[in-house]
Amino acid sequence: MNSVKLVQRRINPHLKLMGIVMTMVMAKSKLSNTVCDEVKKHFPKHVYSTVIQRLVKIAEAPSEGAPTVLLHRPGNDGKGKGSLQYWTFAKEFHQRVEQKRREMGISKTNRLQT
Repeated sequence: MNSVKLVQRRINPHLKLMGIVMTMVMAKSKLSNTVCDEVKKHFPKHVYSTVIQRLVKIAEAPSEGAPTVLLHRPGNDGKGKGSLQYWTFAKEFHQRVEQKRREMGISKTNRLQT
């Protein structure tokens, strides 16, 4: 939050936090679970429900020359788990943006929807 406040003070006083996404989470790690729990406790309305795990395929994707969401298609076979997590987050983020637009009374279709 200090970074957000710094940007608000120095560059953009209208900057708003859309949310917090938990990334590089190791499900079996006590530290990861503690950090996630603390963030949820302090920022309950901001934390996205989607969690991006720390996965080798995600880490290796840049060396393969493309984002993991393009390299590893999500499937039922367990492959593409990281890709599925990012796509799930993207949908959740999009829903939050659309909700904010409705709250602000913005009904005009944006250029990405045309």
